[in-house]
Amino acid sequence: MTGLVDTTENAATLTADSQVAKACKRVVRHIHAHGLKTGAKLPTQAEFRESTEFGNATLSAAMRILVEAGVLTRKTGVGTVVADPEARVPGLWTVGLTLSEELHQAPFYSQLVAFLQAHLQKTDCRFRLYLSPGKEAGAVPFSFFPGLENDLAAGRLDALISPSIIDAASWARALALGVIPVYVGAEETLPCAVLIEQQTMVRQAVALLVRQGCRRLAVASHEHSRPGFHYYWDGFQEGLAAAGLPVTAGESVICGPVQGARGGMQIAAELLARPRSRRPDGIMVIDDRLAVGMAAAFREAGDYAPQLVVQCNQQAPLAFALPVTRFLVDVEALAVRSVELVRTRLRDAAQPERVLFVPQQLADYGI
Repeated sequence: MTGLVDTTENAATLTADSQVAKACKRVVRHIHAHGLKTGAKLPTQAEFRESTEFGNATLSAAMRILVEAGVLTRKTGVGTVVADPEARVPGLWTVGLTLSEELHQAPFYSQLVAFLQAHLQKTDCRFRLYLSPGKEAGAVPFSFFPGLENDLAAGRLDALISPSIIDAASWARALALGVIPVYVGAEETLPCAVLIEQQTMVRQAVALLVRQGCRRLAVASHEHSRPGFHYYWDGFQEGLAAAGLPVTAGESVICGPVQGARGGMQIAAELLARPRSRRPDGIMVIDDRLAVGMAAAFREAGDYAPQLVVQCNQQAPLAFALPVTRFLVDVEALAVRSVELVRTRLRDAAQPERVLFVPQQLADYGI
């Protein structure tokens, strides 16, 4: 499936790029930029007209919509005042979501986008989903997603949430157009993002393996060439240093040639082919699907069962053939924080770009 999918349950209320919608946004941003609370008086319509490009008819329609939504109320002898600055205006903001076919095949990312859609719909945002059939190779431009560039140029988007890494030129272009981009995922390469906390988790995993008696440790992943892998590697080295253990270059990173359980089985085969003295006794596995294959192959072999610490999806836990220790990634929390960050910056343009981290939780069960 390619191109864009538009969900417009609230389109009858507001058209994304209409003058009335723009006027509504301007008033909402005025409320949040000035910290106006319930009961605070709003500038008069004439004052808004002087400070904006909107005419009387547009401003009147916008004020009516905001009154109907419960953001504003009119008081005789006072004028228009704030009723509830947090009230939802259906369909006020339009947020683009990007997803490549490659990421869509990974349960983590397809689930992340589903949570983003669900939580955007609970707010005053509608979403437009941009799907790409291409395979990502590092940072991608907006042209990677059919329909996205046209909608940006036409002013149909207020923000963009992307699990794909957007290249610097496209990121700058979005900001120049007044569109707020947010990256959500694991790689801290962009200035406004919601990220899985990786380094702390890996340091904790190393400490846990050391407490379990492990002394030859390794990291297993199929993503070692991606920019964000260094967060795992840095945390791993810091954990080893804290435990007084050496890093064995060339043996401490085990790379699967493919994703999923099949890649995990290939990693296990490579380890089983090593002399026993060179096999790790504790392994931090970045991908739970790799760990499924590794655990199955180790159980089948019967004579080698290293301690496994696995990064797992909290909302979709997998079963393993051997006991493992799990660090859980809360995918829904990533989505919630992303939506909160977008809405905060949409309503107050003065809010700076920032990076938020979602910590992983150590599970209290084994298999």
